[in-house]
Amino acid sequence: MNAIGETILNRTATSSPAIGAPTAAHGSTDATDQTVRPAGSINIDLDTLRDYAPGYGFTFESDYDPVYAFALPRFIELLDKLGVPATLFTIGRDAARP
Repeated sequence: MNAIGETILNRTATSSPAIGAPTAAHGSTDATDQTVRPAGSINIDLDTLRDYAPGYGFTFESDYDPVYAFALPRFIELLDKLGVPATLFTIGRDAARP
């Protein structure tokens, strides 16, 4: 984990809590008795053109799909550049793509 990630995960709130921080720890009256947690997670839908084609009345038979050819590699590159850890999940049919 990089220094920014360590700072975010280990920071404790002060009188001006960070965005996403709880305003008071449950059962606590001390504003400094708060731990700032990561703001959340991101869910990105990776449905392919093959998944949407039938709903629009056309077929898509190619194994090539821009979601996996362009969008996903760019997203992974961005996460790597920012030092953001990620866990990716996909269905078996899409994981088998070359």
